[in-house]
Amino acid sequence: MYFDLGKPRKKAQLLERAVRHGDRTLKSAALQRLASIASDRRDFVRAWALFGEAEQIDPEAVSLSHLEVMLLLSQGRNVEAKVAARRWIAKLGRRHDPGLRGLIEKLQELERDGAAALERLTDGL
Repeated sequence: MYFDLGKPRKKAQLLERAVRHGDRTLKSAALQRLASIASDRRDFVRAWALFGEAEQIDPEAVSLSHLEVMLLLSQGRNVEAKVAARRWIAKLGRRHDPGLRGLIEKLQELERDGAAALERLTDGL
C-alpha cells in the first residue's frame, strides 16, 4: 500500500518495525521483502544476508523457496537456481499439502525455463 501511495520511507519503517517487533513469521516475511528490495537494487550481498536471517528465523517458510531461486536467477546463477528449485520442489512435495501445488508448479517453471520464467513472473508486477 505504501508503495502505491508513493511513500517509500513509510514502507521501510513498517518493514523495520516488523523485523524488530514481529513474531518469527512476520520477522521472516519482512526480512524476505527487504531481501527482494535489495536484489532489485542489485545489492546482492545485502540481499543474501537478509535471506540468511529470514531463513534462520523461520527455515520452514515456504516463501523462501521462490525468493532463493529468484535471487540466484537475478544474479545469472542459472545452474544453482535449477538445483535450488529442485531441492525446494522435493522439500515442499514431501509436505503433501495440496495448497502448495501452485507454488511447486511455479518452481518447476523456474527450474525448466530459468530467467525467462522469472521475466514472465515479474512482468505481471
